[in-house]
Amino acid sequence: MSYIDTIPHIMPGTLAGYSIYAPLCTYKIKDRAWGHPEFQCHTRNLVLGGGSGEHPGLVVHHFDDLVRLYLLEAIEAQLNKNETFSPLEAFLLEGWTFDSQRCFEYCGWGAEDFATLVSRSQAEDLAYPYVKARDASFERWLALSLGSFCFHHLSCLMTLRFQEDLNAQIKDTGLVVDRQFFANLKFLPRYDI
Repeated sequence: MSYIDTIPHIMPGTLAGYSIYAPLCTYKIKDRAWGHPEFQCHTRNLVLGGGSGEHPGLVVHHFDDLVRLYLLEAIEAQLNKNETFSPLEAFLLEGWTFDSQRCFEYCGWGAEDFATLVSRSQAEDLAYPYVKARDASFERWLALSLGSFCFHHLSCLMTLRFQEDLNAQIKDTGLVVDRQFFANLKFLPRYDI
């Protein structure tokens, strides 16, 4: 039994062979520090790996930020087609900078755990395997992959206000994002959260 099994959850997908879990409740423990192997989580998090007994957990926070980064990347990819999405880009960039340390909480991870995840993320069977020269950093690649998953499959992980504003902006600009763009997580559609 792994640590995640002590928390009500579902498994909506996988990434590079690691299970992705969605907590179904808020699980907090008093005086538990950020990064503790027995992590805290809530319904707006995803967790890669189940913690002790499986693989150290990586708690993912702030999906608004991950979706912003993903959509900015998708817009950049489409700009080669001479399309402009400047109002949407302005909305996505307004008062925001990406901070991976705010989004990714490595709980009980060691250097070997991180190296293994990076190595598995370079697998050719992924839609967009991690390529250091292209992706700038592993955390950026991970953010794009998780942002894609959230945007296309689990929009409930975004805050309601951001989601409503984003939907209005997308409707106004007509942006269409290919569901396969950075689709590195395998979605298990039997789950509805």
